[in-house]
Amino acid sequence: MGGSKSELIGPNRATYFDRGVLIALFGILLLITQTTNFIFSTRFEQYRYLAESFLAGQLDFRELPGISWGDTALYRGKYFWPLGPFPALLLTPFVWICRHAGQTLQQGYVNFALIVWSCYSIFQLAIKHGQDRNSAGWLTLAFVGSSSYLSTALVPWSWHLAHVTAVWLLLLAIHEYLAKRRWQLIGLFVGLAFACRQTAGLTILGFAALLILSEQPWPGKVKDLVQFLPAFGTVFLILLYYNYLRFDSLFESGYNYQLVYKPNGALVGWWNLWPNLRVFLFNIPIQTDPLPYFAADPFGMSVGIVSPWLLFLRPQNWSRQDSLLAANIVIIALAFLTWWSTGSNQMGYRFSLDFMPLLFWLMLRSNALRITAAVKTTIAISLLLNLYFMTTVFTG
Repeated sequence: MGGSKSELIGPNRATYFDRGVLIALFGILLLITQTTNFIFSTRFEQYRYLAESFLAGQLDFRELPGISWGDTALYRGKYFWPLGPFPALLLTPFVWICRHAGQTLQQGYVNFALIVWSCYSIFQLAIKHGQDRNSAGWLTLAFVGSSSYLSTALVPWSWHLAHVTAVWLLLLAIHEYLAKRRWQLIGLFVGLAFACRQTAGLTILGFAALLILSEQPWPGKVKDLVQFLPAFGTVFLILLYYNYLRFDSLFESGYNYQLVYKPNGALVGWWNLWPNLRVFLFNIPIQTDPLPYFAADPFGMSVGIVSPWLLFLRPQNWSRQDSLLAANIVIIALAFLTWWSTGSNQMGYRFSLDFMPLLFWLMLRSNALRITAAVKTTIAISLLLNLYFMTTVFTG
C-alpha cells in the first residue's frame, strides 16, 4: 500500500506544477492584454470615429481619425474607411452610451471583451473534441499567445480589431455548426466576418461544402441552404450597397483610393505571392546592437518562429470533411497571398488569422496535436518570446 501511495505523489506533483505554469502564463497574458487594451494610445481608432459618423448619419469621417488620414480612401473630397464596416457597427451602441454618459469609448474595451469571449470559445471547442481541461487550456494558450493573434490582441488598432472581430465571429459559426446547426446563424456569422475581413468571409465555401456533401437527404440540404445562403447573401448585398453609396461602384471598397503607397495597376495578382510567402514562411528577426541582439521584424515573421507548436502537427485521422476544410484554408490563403500588401506593424503574418479558426478546428478534428511535455514547453517559451517581440515591433 505504501508503494502505491508514493507512486501517486510524482504524477500529482507533476499535474499541479503543469497546471500552475498554465495558470501563471494565462494570468500574465490576460493582465498584459487588459493593460494594453485599456491604456494603449488611441492614435489609430478609425472604427470609433466611423461609429461616430454612423450615429450622425454619415459614411465618411467627420473629423481626422487619430493622427493622420493615412489608410483612408479619398473620394470626391470625402475620407472613407476601406476596411469592412462591421466593427464600427459593433462599436456604435457603446459609443452612443458612452457619449450620453459624458465619456469617450476606447476600442480596446470592446477588443478585450472579444478576446476573452474568443478564449472561452477556443477552450470549449477543444473540450468538444475530446480534450481534457488541461490540454484545452494549453491549446487555448497556443492560439492566443503563440500565434499572430497576440499582436492583434495586445494592440487595439483598427486593422487589428477587424481581425479580432472576424476570429470571434468564425468561432461562433463553428460552435453553431457543432451544436444546434442553425444554418441561418452560421450564414450570418460568416457574413459578418466577411464584413470585417473579406478573405475571412471566404469561410462560406467550407461551410457550404460541408452542408452540400453531408449525408442528410437532399430535401434537408435544400432546406438548410435556403436558410444559409440568404443569411450570408443579405450581408453581402448590404456591403455592395455600402460601397455604391460611398464610391458609386458596387465592387469598390476604397482600396483603389487609399492614401498610402500602392502599386500602379491591379492590386491582386500572382506576382504578389513571393513577397507574402517570404514574410509568412521565411522572415526572421532582425539583428540589433544591444542585448539580446535580435528584435521583431516589423513587417512580420515566419509562422515557424511565431507559432513553432504548429511544427508538431501530425493528423491521426482524416475524413472527406477534413479535406474540404483544408481546401478552404488553401483558398483563403491564396486570396491574401495574392494581395499587394504583406502588412506591417505586425509580429507575425496577421493575414493568416483569416484561416486560423478553421485550421484550429481542423487540427482538433484530425487529432493532429498531442499535448506532450515538449509541446507545452514549446508553447510556453514561444509565448514569452512573442511577448518580448511585442516590445520591439510597435515603434511607430
